Amino acid sequence: MAVFEYKVVLKSREDAEERGLVVARDETEAARKLKTYDLGGAKLKRVTGIQGFIKKFRANIK
Repeated sequence: MAVFEYKVVLKSREDAEERGLVVARDETEAARKLKTYDLGGAKLKRVTGIQGFIKKFRANIK
């Protein structure tokens, strides 16, 4: 399972943005998980290496 950082501008307030971590198999699954929390259209960036391993335990969405 990979870790992705996400960043999305909230639909209700364009000046507010949400950031966090999601654990998923691939980018498609990460986007699908975020969509269930009404966070569609998020920018995703894969976290690799030791940082990815550590951040897997601190993820907001698993």
